[in-house]
Amino acid sequence: MSDNQKVTQCNDEPPMTFLPLLDTFNPNATQDWWQLTQRIQDWLLDIPRDSQQWTWGRDVFWLAFVGAHPMFPLGRWSLWDTRIPLEGPYIEDLVRSSVTGGRTNQDKTTLLEQTWLEFCSHVTLFYPFPLIADTH
Repeated sequence: MSDNQKVTQCNDEPPMTFLPLLDTFNPNATQDWWQLTQRIQDWLLDIPRDSQQWTWGRDVFWLAFVGAHPMFPLGRWSLWDTRIPLEGPYIEDLVRSSVTGGRTNQDKTTLLEQTWLEFCSHVTLFYPFPLIADTH
């Protein structure tokens, strides 16, 4: 654990146990996104709902979920714990755009690239450390 992560864990907010991402994380692999979704879900359901991190974490969860299911809400997708509501600017815009056909002309690779960029941007709001673990 780095000194920076120790500092994060010393404040009043619970540690983000799903960060940093493993150096093997591949943003183009939906199975990696699914594993991340599960880790975020476990963390999110374990922190106080009135925590500042909860709303941020909910949005991070939806970004990872869409990485696991790039065509969401179209097609098939895995179930998530219903204690995580389908709420937040990112997921609500995504659902709206899917209903109007805004995402149907994009391929999976493009959707995953966009999701990765949005994920990285959103995560830095509460996690100012390197996103990928340096294991070397």
